[in-house]
Amino acid sequence: MPLRVLNPRRTPWQGVLNYRSWALGEVMDRIEDLPAALDAAIREQPVRVERLRAYFRETFELPDTPTAPIGADAIASYLRRAA
Repeated sequence: MPLRVLNPRRTPWQGVLNYRSWALGEVMDRIEDLPAALDAAIREQPVRVERLRAYFRETFELPDTPTAPIGADAIASYLRRAA
């Protein structure tokens, strides 16, 4: 999954948790830079694959147990507290 982010407003994103995924690819400010960035994304993909996989594992860390019972327990716990 090649990642390129267009940031025309030049949002300060470095070090901001909500923008953490932006660091997985190239961030550009101008749409004119997109064609070259997409070409580079294809060439760089083999190098970035492990970093993307690590990010996925951290973001969607799955336990050894099925997640449906965990979610059901969380909902039941919330409903007991709300009652």
